[in-house]
Amino acid sequence: MQQVTTAIDALPGAEQVQVDDASWEEAILAARKQYGSLSAHAQSLVTAGHAAKLQAVVAALTNYANVQGNNSHWQPGDGDLVITANGAMHNLAMVLINGSVLPAGYYTVTSGSTIVAISGSYLNTLPPGQHTLTLVYKLGQVQATFAVSGTAPAPDNTQDSGQANTPQTGDSTPLFVPVLAAAMAAPLLAIKKHRKTK
Repeated sequence: MQQVTTAIDALPGAEQVQVDDASWEEAILAARKQYGSLSAHAQSLVTAGHAAKLQAVVAALTNYANVQGNNSHWQPGDGDLVITANGAMHNLAMVLINGSVLPAGYYTVTSGSTIVAISGSYLNTLPPGQHTLTLVYKLGQVQATFAVSGTAPAPDNTQDSGQANTPQTGDSTPLFVPVLAAAMAAPLLAIKKHRKTK
């Protein structure tokens, strides 16, 4: 028991511990393992202050949260869906969609905490409605929800000038064609009349 309390004493306060804090992760996990290996009676002999400190630093180390992208909305044509969480990328173990493991080919992960981009080709296979993304880390997990709509937005058929394209009514002959034909026919009629008068 003395070994456990010594290990807890060596830990920093919870306010000094970041999520997936590489500086303190090993020491915190070792202290938690030592405490967990004690019998129930031995744990009861650890002071309340020591137990509370251990609980607080473990909570700070595993305080996973969404930074960006929770409650997103995706529709066909949007491309990838990006979710960012505050855990360390190297501690990410797997990605789940609606409780099932998402194959690695359907997402990419980049650093900046953890930035996960779910491919549009995969999202296009999901039915419309609410879905849950779970990022599973070595020490815990965090969830985000997103909605998928069933259809892409209708294309914008307006021209750059802001005027809508005028639908054709059946006769696609340009207006200048009959006008030109009438202009050419007038001299011919005049020639015919002149010949008849001779």
